[in-house]
Amino acid sequence: MSRIFRTLQFHAFVIEWRVWQFRYFPTSRLMRRYINQLRDNEQVDEVYQITDKQLRPNKNGKFYIQFNLSDKTGMIGGRLWNATEEQFYQYDNNDYVRAEGATQRFMGAIQLIAKKLTKVDAATITEAATAAIT
Repeated sequence: MSRIFRTLQFHAFVIEWRVWQFRYFPTSRLMRRYINQLRDNEQVDEVYQITDKQLRPNKNGKFYIQFNLSDKTGMIGGRLWNATEEQFYQYDNNDYVRAEGATQRFMGAIQLIAKKLTKVDAATITEAATAAIT
């Protein structure tokens, strides 16, 4: 009986550790979602390299950020609606950003509609996992 109890305690500890690790270190998750794995209508919370960002006005005069995200498997276009100039200047081209949002199909291609883009320190990124295709 005590062996079963110790096994259950160990599994509970592992689950608690994974929950803690995911909460405080989301970029160190075991399963990374590469761009070529993204499908329509999926939630995304990953770190990618941002390129070709542009601040543009929509037809109502509000700004949005148009950008591309890339990793070693490919590139995906994205939008951050109702953006400000301050948000636009928070990160430069080729910076790493944590993109939170959802994918959707637009004119036959998958794009990311970001709810939030946060700059990530490049020193914390594994280059092999996120290097852009050249």
